[in-house]
Amino acid sequence: MLKKKQRQWTLERLETRELKAGDVTAIVQNGNLFLTEAAGQAGKDNSVIVSELSNGMVRVAGNATSDGTVSKVDGAASQDFRVTGSLNVNFGAGNDMVVLGGEGVPAMSPTFTAVSIDVSAPQPVNASVAAATQTTGVAKAVVVTPPTTPIVSDNDNVVVWGVNVGGSMSINTGVGGDYVYVSGTNVGTSGSGNLSINTGIGGDVVDIENVYGFIKGSMTVQMNGLSSDVDRVALNGAYAQGNIQIVTGAGNDFVNATDTTSFAKVNIATGAGNDSVTLKNVHATDQVMASLGDGNDSLNVDYLYSNDFDLDGGSGTNSLAITKNLYATGVGGKYTLSEIDWTYINGRYVPPYVGGTLGAHV
Repeated sequence: MLKKKQRQWTLERLETRELKAGDVTAIVQNGNLFLTEAAGQAGKDNSVIVSELSNGMVRVAGNATSDGTVSKVDGAASQDFRVTGSLNVNFGAGNDMVVLGGEGVPAMSPTFTAVSIDVSAPQPVNASVAAATQTTGVAKAVVVTPPTTPIVSDNDNVVVWGVNVGGSMSINTGVGGDYVYVSGTNVGTSGSGNLSINTGIGGDVVDIENVYGFIKGSMTVQMNGLSSDVDRVALNGAYAQGNIQIVTGAGNDFVNATDTTSFAKVNIATGAGNDSVTLKNVHATDQVMASLGDGNDSLNVDYLYSNDFDLDGGSGTNSLAITKNLYATGVGGKYTLSEIDWTYINGRYVPPYVGGTLGAHV
């Protein structure tokens, strides 16, 4: 009689998969809420949503990361805190995401005395914006060459659906292709406050919209990029009582400002590269400055209001298109440019010159 041969089954050990989602430490000290990477979690992807509950408590909830895993907050899905001071987020390396408020739900917008969000790795590498004296004696933003690109690069996202800030708010994302979105945000509710966004090297996108009447200070977007970076900035309904300044650095960059108002100056510097800037229904009490740097640049204007205009295309073949009028708030309604360097104005070739009255060339 033949014996049936028994087959031996063995289980193959599965390869260990390391999850990217990190654990976040949340703590309140002296009324201030601090969010950091938990011990042993450095460099992992952190993703949180910070919102306000109906009872006034602030909820910090874990959110999905790029690989679908969900961050934890002190080992749990969420934690609730009584916060009377500021919000401080410092996540460092990793593809991090911070969300403030609830989408389309104003009641979920938390309130802080100040907000600082830093998800950079390492710290932001942007050099300071220098000042160059113009013929008008007004300080103008210029782009400073950034330092050598650090080794660590990550792609971060900061999404603000709504937040009320008594003082100032700063967002630093550092090196990498980052995205910053700000909407429904009140900055300076206790008197004055600035909104500062610093994205560093990398092809970044900054989108600010529907902030009517709520930036009671200056608004600054700084993105010192390399020649390979393509940065994009869009302002839609942005409003600041102080200056609005945008610096994009090198690369073929895009800046679009629509229905934007400053009770001081609007100052745009795009650096080297073939840049495109569109200004539609932009108001600045003191001055509108656009310095597009080296390269073949284009500036499109559709209603522009200010006391003075300083529009400089820089070296290269540059085009200035005025769809509707520029409106000067100065005496006599003149719009004199302190500096101008355009090859074409409204499609017509103009001789090279510096300075002059725009009305004579349009």
